Amino acid sequence: MTSMLSVVLLILKGLGIAFLVILALLLLLLSLLLFVPFRYRGETSYHHALHVAFDISWLLHAFCFRVRYADSLHMELCLLRSSIWNNQKKASSPPEHTAGEAASLSEKTREGEKRMSQTADWNSEQPMQSKPISTEPDQAEVRHTEDGQAGPDQTEVHRKTKQEHKKDWRTRVWQRLEQAETIRDRIGEELSFFRHERTKRAFRRLRQALSRILKELLPRSMDGCLRFGFDDPFTTGQICAAAALLLPLYRDRLTIQPIFDRTVLDGELSLKGRIRLIVLLIAGFWVWRDRDCRYAYENYQKRKRKRANCRKTKYETEEEHG
Repeated sequence: MTSMLSVVLLILKGLGIAFLVILALLLLLLSLLLFVPFRYRGETSYHHALHVAFDISWLLHAFCFRVRYADSLHMELCLLRSSIWNNQKKASSPPEHTAGEAASLSEKTREGEKRMSQTADWNSEQPMQSKPISTEPDQAEVRHTEDGQAGPDQTEVHRKTKQEHKKDWRTRVWQRLEQAETIRDRIGEELSFFRHERTKRAFRRLRQALSRILKELLPRSMDGCLRFGFDDPFTTGQICAAAALLLPLYRDRLTIQPIFDRTVLDGELSLKGRIRLIVLLIAGFWVWRDRDCRYAYENYQKRKRKRANCRKTKYETEEEHG
């Protein structure tokens, strides 16, 4: 009995150790995914033709995804520096037929041609049968009576049309005023929602989270040069003036060279960056835990359901009144 208990305990010990090892490996993999950044690098150039190269790597290039475009799009997925998927792999050529199979195929082709020729001869021997074309008008198409008066259906339609035109214009004006009042109330509700203090704090929190996410997604370094020129120097000058307004966004990163004496368009651009999933998760977690953000979301959903119910009630009322 003691030996049996020791065996059971030993098995449980082994299962516990295996479970802990698997759990440790999962935690290690999760930590790598969260804390090891995904690095991306891109290069593009245009000199009478577009060339694009973009790479995404993770864990010291253990996993890598490459995109190339010159004359055609080329994508490749690599694991430990070896390609495991490629969108331009050549399809395997169909197997060649042996001599016996080729002979049987040729015999079948001859038999099919003979059958087709016999069918064509038999069809040519059959007499052509033509169906006489009736020139008399169809009596079912005649809808009018002999004295030229309209049928009962047209009379009913004409009566309903007159009733619709006899509607009081005051009723239609009243309906328009009710619609305007509904729109005014809705605009007032929206303004009161956006002016609420909790809504303002929620938008501030969202703005902070979005700025942090954009800072993580945007490239860390960027370098490039753009040269352009048009037939009309005035157009070139206008584009330079528009580019000057965006100078704070690309200062010390992108060089713009306008050319006024000829038509030209070429340039190069290279960028590098990294993305850490932990930063994105933390930003989303703080937005989800924020009470003001949850209040704004719940209030939005409540107003959305209220509008849907009002719209449904309005349609049901219109259907009841015909």
